[in-house]
Amino acid sequence: MIAAATTHMRNGLWSQNGGYETPLLYAVTALGVAFTGPGGVSLDRLFGLNWPWPYGLYAAALGLLAALPFVMMRRRRLAKEPDQPQRNDVWHPKQRLRIRIPV
Repeated sequence: MIAAATTHMRNGLWSQNGGYETPLLYAVTALGVAFTGPGGVSLDRLFGLNWPWPYGLYAAALGLLAALPFVMMRRRRLAKEPDQPQRNDVWHPKQRLRIRIPV
């Protein structure tokens, strides 16, 4: 979810503006389940799987390591994109689409 959230960082926090609120909420929820356990009504409980709390740290570290290559690729691609559009281009920030308008 970190990799998903980084794609929306320019739009701010709130989802109504295309922000990273939803991926952040999913990541926090997943970490909460990883640290507290699945609860009484779950398949883990049914099959007798009991994971101690340090496995939550392992899951968080694995998630960060898995997201790192995607975040680095995105940063590299954003560094190559021009900040200012050309004079006769229309730039739509959400779609990252350039439309050439004849002058």
